[in-house]
This record gives sequence, C-alpha cells and structure tokens, in this order.
Amino acid sequence: MVRRYIRFDNHGGVDMARDHGETIGRTVGCRRCGRKRGMIRRHGLRLCRQCFRDIGRDIGFKKFS
Repeated sequence: MVRRYIRFDNHGGVDMARDHGETIGRTVGCRRCGRKRGMIRRHGLRLCRQCFRDIGRDIGFKKFS
C-alpha cells in the first residue's frame, strides 16, 4: 500500500503548485527588477510597468496608437 501525503495550509486548502515550480498566489515584486509598484500580473507576466515598456516589444506585444 502506497501512502500519499497531502499538506494542508493554514486556511484548510491543499498546498498546490504549478508544474513549472511557481507557487499559486500573488508575488512580491517584479521578476526583472524587484519593484513592487505598477505591477502587470496579467497572463503571468509579473513585470512592473517600467520593465514592461522596456521589453514588451521583445516578448511579442505591439503598441497601438
């Protein structure tokens, strides 16, 4: 018989993580510079607005108008 252990967090939910090693929930700051304000979290970017302006075109975003 194989025993499987599931760890529960303080809120009663299961401690889950994504397949690629990232934890679920909000992150502290920008993944590039560490700044905590002006975060763009949509689509898993986790960049501040200044870093997004620097590398947005390189990662495939287009500026309209």
